[in-house]
Amino acid sequence: MLLVALFVAVLLAQPQQPEHTISGTVVDSVTGEPVPRAVVTLNGAQKQVGPNHANLDFFRSLATDESGRFSFIAPELQLFTLRATRRGYSSNADNLPPKTLSGSLRDAVIRLMPLGVITGRITDEAGEPVLGMNVTATQYGPVSGRKVPGQQYSATTDDLGVYRIYHLPVASYVLSTISASLTAKTVYGPAYSQDEVRVGAGETAQIDLRAPSAPAWSISGSIPLPKPKPDGAHYVEVRLYRGDREVRRGSINSATGAFSIRAVPPGKYTLQCFLWQEAIRYARVSVEVQDRNITGVAAEIMTATTVKGHVEGAPPAGRNLQVRTPRFSVSLISLENQTLARGIEAQPSSVWNEEDSFSIKNEEDSFSIKNVLPGRYAVEVSSRGTVASIESGGVDVLRHGLTVGAGPPPELTIRLTPDGGELPVKVAAGITRVLLLPDPFLHFALEKAVNGGEAHFDNIPPGNYTALALGHHTELEYHSPSAVEALRSKGVSVSVKAGKNEAIELKQVVEQP
Repeated sequence: MLLVALFVAVLLAQPQQPEHTISGTVVDSVTGEPVPRAVVTLNGAQKQVGPNHANLDFFRSLATDESGRFSFIAPELQLFTLRATRRGYSSNADNLPPKTLSGSLRDAVIRLMPLGVITGRITDEAGEPVLGMNVTATQYGPVSGRKVPGQQYSATTDDLGVYRIYHLPVASYVLSTISASLTAKTVYGPAYSQDEVRVGAGETAQIDLRAPSAPAWSISGSIPLPKPKPDGAHYVEVRLYRGDREVRRGSINSATGAFSIRAVPPGKYTLQCFLWQEAIRYARVSVEVQDRNITGVAAEIMTATTVKGHVEGAPPAGRNLQVRTPRFSVSLISLENQTLARGIEAQPSSVWNEEDSFSIKNEEDSFSIKNVLPGRYAVEVSSRGTVASIESGGVDVLRHGLTVGAGPPPELTIRLTPDGGELPVKVAAGITRVLLLPDPFLHFALEKAVNGGEAHFDNIPPGNYTALALGHHTELEYHSPSAVEALRSKGVSVSVKAGKNEAIELKQVVEQP
């Protein structure tokens, strides 16, 4: 009994945590109507007042009622977040930012963005419905400054030729169908949407497509593949493209290189084979299908190349010190297609001196980027220095990009300078990032996150820029000259000189036209 009494006394002697109420409503961001049965999650760190003063994780979740209301009872929280999810709504919700809870929070509002739908009907040349055709909506949007295909969503047509692709985030899409077999010798399609289809929050887009029937032919041949190593990863695939759109995938024997692609309608195609081993190998060949099967197709297998280069430093203006190249990264961003961008990080041979300033023992640092496929690329450099220029064989890469053929291009020369500019950018509420675009157009952009109502840029190459305000999920196509010109009128022009520059102000988030 004495032990029990002592235990109760200890509990009563500990300071009691105050309890607070966190309540609010989840609403549809388009209609403003409440969203019932949404799952609301409260996540936080519980502030402790006991002897150990340790923070404990605090987690609660519940479903909203028929009026979209929710209510939590919680102790004092050092930091907490509220998040809501619901089927049919985007997971990128307008959730409440992290807060400290020292009192009750009532009437919080969480806005969920409804997802969209693309629906329509697929018919043949006679207007008859096409049954069992797979329809794909490919999301297109800017990634790393260029418009690329992203997430794919698909559905299959029913007996009326109707398809319905649902739960689509706000974005632009391209519709396509892979040809579907009608008989052993006849196929439907393929068919494509002529333009990008824009789907807004909660919107339904109606897109009908015509997939005429055509004779079905096959393409076969052989590609000389290297022998796979017993202990090495080995993967090979063959695809058929019409323009930049995939039409069919074929089968290939990874030991002999013999391949075949079936159910191919007449047309001009590019056949591509990719082999992933220690290095990327590839083959490309043009094929035209008319009124018969194509046999004996052969293509030479080639190895992806290596892009080499070096970084040069420059002495600071008016100072008797050299600038070392700090740890940097160099990346290639494809400007043409879905080619994987390859990058490498390099650590130069350098040290800090007694004055805690940058210095170098050697003025050059080399790097190499392996497994680069033919194409045109932008070169992006991340460094604590300012990029003054990037050249390859006398070509201004910042302005024209880097062209890679079957063999390695001339070495890249990246020059850094200490004479960069500093620019503070003050922003209004709702702006989370700031983008600086060079004027005239160059293949690079500078981006900074907002902290405390301001984005602070340093190491800016001196010149003219357009400053643009971005939201949480805003992406802009800044590797396209035409897209950049359309964006300039939505931003603020600023001239940056070396050293400190006066602050500018941005008030409104910019969206891609």
